[in-house]
Amino acid sequence: ADFPVQSVPSGWQVVTVSISGLAGGHSGIDIHRGRGNAIRLLLNLLHDFQVAGLSLRLASLQGGTAHNAIAREAQATLFVQDVAGLERVAKTWLQQLQPQLNSEDQGLTVDHASSAEATSLSEEETARLLGVLNALPYGVRTLSATLHNVVETSNNIGEIRLKNGRFHLNAMVRSLNERGIETLSAEIVDLFKVAGILQAHSSGAGPVWTPNGDSKLLALARDVFKRTFGEEAVTQVIHAGLECGVFGSLWPDMDMISFGPTIQGAHSPDERVEIASVERAWQLLTGVLEALTR
Repeated sequence: ADFPVQSVPSGWQVVTVSISGLAGGHSGIDIHRGRGNAIRLLLNLLHDFQVAGLSLRLASLQGGTAHNAIAREAQATLFVQDVAGLERVAKTWLQQLQPQLNSEDQGLTVDHASSAEATSLSEEETARLLGVLNALPYGVRTLSATLHNVVETSNNIGEIRLKNGRFHLNAMVRSLNERGIETLSAEIVDLFKVAGILQAHSSGAGPVWTPNGDSKLLALARDVFKRTFGEEAVTQVIHAGLECGVFGSLWPDMDMISFGPTIQGAHSPDERVEIASVERAWQLLTGVLEALTR
């Protein structure tokens, strides 16, 4: 979307407000863990500025790195008349938020510094854009009615950009069923349309992979796991996209399972793999293949 921009009015100061120090993570498997999304938190802080009666003109926004990652950092450049008031609101906001943060996000920091931006949105356009962004659905929408403690449908605000009046937002809707994706995606698109931002659209949704507890291949793999490692396998449904959804859309009757090594910190700079689990995954794969040839 493109917004008209204006030059810096006399008497206004240009300030960049930054949020950092969050854990981030995978927009599917971590979405229910209560981790802070820097974009969402920044929008919440900007809303508090407005509630406090501070006059704002939004010059730029930047946050997130990918649609499928929980944003760790975000920043907004603003034209403001009362920098001291902005500092007071930010301090109060952080104090009130701190007790709500989980242990992984205790490194959260809010900083501000002067900036050299020369143009911004008007106060009216700033209020319109921030209003729709503040109302944007985020996080877990529904839990599965049949699978205990498994997220069914969610939305992640992955990337946000505003520069020279050009606005871009990239969000990712996930669901265990197609209807969940369609419904929440349409809600988000309609929200932007009602706000007059007509370029909003939904695209690129990956095919869902519905869990099959009666899978014969799953039963075989569980048996191979027990014989190989001497313990029962733990099977789990995760709120994440897998290639199996693509295969299933092409061959609906194909029996499929997914397994692999243990990964920690997915979709973040802390992502790593447990080396010992790679060998176990290989042993399971070769064991299942051997069992299928009998």
